Amino acid sequence: MTFTYRYSGWDGSQDLLQLDHEDLMAELSDYLLAQGDVQSALRMLMQRGSRNNPMLGLQELLQRLRNQRQKTLDQYNMSSLVDDIRQELEQILQTEREGINRRVEEARRRLARANEETHRGPSPDREGGVRPDALSPDREAGVQGLGEEVLDPEAAQRLADFLQQLAEQKLEFLDHLPENMGNALNALAHYDFLDPEAKRQYDELMEKLRQQVSQSMFDQLQQGLNDMGTPQNKSLSEMLHDLNDLLRQKLEGQDTAQGFQDFLQKWQQQLGDNPPSSLEDMLEGLRQRMRQMQNVMESLSSHQRSELESLLDNMMADMNLRQEMADLAEAINQLMPQERGQRHPFRGDENLDLQQAMHLMEQLGQMEELEKALRRAQYGEGVEHLDPERLRKLLGEEEAQSLEALKSIAKELEQAG
Repeated sequence: MTFTYRYSGWDGSQDLLQLDHEDLMAELSDYLLAQGDVQSALRMLMQRGSRNNPMLGLQELLQRLRNQRQKTLDQYNMSSLVDDIRQELEQILQTEREGINRRVEEARRRLARANEETHRGPSPDREGGVRPDALSPDREAGVQGLGEEVLDPEAAQRLADFLQQLAEQKLEFLDHLPENMGNALNALAHYDFLDPEAKRQYDELMEKLRQQVSQSMFDQLQQGLNDMGTPQNKSLSEMLHDLNDLLRQKLEGQDTAQGFQDFLQKWQQQLGDNPPSSLEDMLEGLRQRMRQMQNVMESLSSHQRSELESLLDNMMADMNLRQEMADLAEAINQLMPQERGQRHPFRGDENLDLQQAMHLMEQLGQMEELEKALRRAQYGEGVEHLDPERLRKLLGEEEAQSLEALKSIAKELEQAG
């Protein structure tokens, strides 16, 4: 008997569950003749997939998963997480320096203009001049906008001297900022910017970093919060304090069932519409977040790691979360000891912020777990425990439907005895 096979490209419309059972049984028979028993023949079919149906085997699924992981590593640049923040910091410092120098030059021009007007003699519209105390050196606010009013030479000289002294002080402060990026940003929190645009850029950067830190680390605890302003920071700090109280009770061996229900009731708005079902689920989510952050750290150079650690520590302090986070991390490590973070060799060019980096680590972690599960299925554990939805999320529809088909075949053959 002669069989004619016709192949077509995958377009996403085929339903892989509609398999040609006659072809599958023929393939299984071939494997049975080669292997000698049904279980080995079925395992071979699972490994290699179908020749005559658009159904991928475990080997191909595993290879595609590995290819996707490598594609991800080749796409993104983890170093950009720190480099981009440093570039923004450098832009802020450049804007402030330019603003300082611009004001000094403006004061010098006004001094020159005042001296020039003096040599020309008084003009009718400047009769009486400017009061000598109009620009007292202790009124720093006056340098923000010097205006165009012509000063008498004495006032102009006083203004120029004051701005020169102020500029030297501020430039010296900027020149001696800590080399560590996180510490430099923290020092600037106590600095009185002279240039309004530099101040705006700094405030914008710090707010962006607060958002990224809070959303990266605490999204599970603040689903109901859309803005991390001061009231929300206070709520998050109080919520972490309550959670730490629960964990202390758990570590002491107390029953925390009612306490957890009270916690959910108190913080239901912050926890959103899909709160954790148990204290253990909540801790597991937080543990995974900490693990992802460790993986981010391990994937950076030692210098970049130091800068990011300092930045995060200062951000936690800025948000009044440092002590609560330290207590939470210690409690989770006691309840759920975890291994050191894993380094991922990123080689790409696409930039990432902190929130994107954490999401990427979550994906890579899921790929790793799925790869382990596929390997176990290869070595005889079967496909029943594999999750098509996880495969669909990480790889796509074709791979997910192939797994569904493999599971369907295994189930049908089991039922058939």
